[in-house]
Amino acid sequence: MAVNKIAFGSKIIELRESKGLTRYELANILKIEYPSLSKYETDARTPSPELIKKMAEYFEVSIDFFYNHLTPKAEGNPKDLQKILAQHGLTFEGSPLTDEDKQAILDIVELKIYKRAKELTNRKTKES
Repeated sequence: MAVNKIAFGSKIIELRESKGLTRYELANILKIEYPSLSKYETDARTPSPELIKKMAEYFEVSIDFFYNHLTPKAEGNPKDLQKILAQHGLTFEGSPLTDEDKQAILDIVELKIYKRAKELTNRKTKES
């Protein structure tokens, strides 16, 4: 899924400026390099889920405050659940999904689809 990150970087800037911090100061607080923070604020890169969590804790906002600003573009959205789950930054009730969580979701969906297919096959067999 293509991601529009413009609002994401501006949210970091907004929070940083609300605390009266420079990029250098915030990078030091987050224990990251200044160029990395610069790339996040200019939307050249997206922070890792771990860093997003660290920023949310520091600024006392929810993780969703950041993730809600990673919005899908209208064109080219994947319809495939596996492609959607392969994306970084997915959350459930504010907590980032791990690879194990994503696999569990796929397993549940596959089981449900298998059961539905089996029910349809049984109905067709009974109707014949």
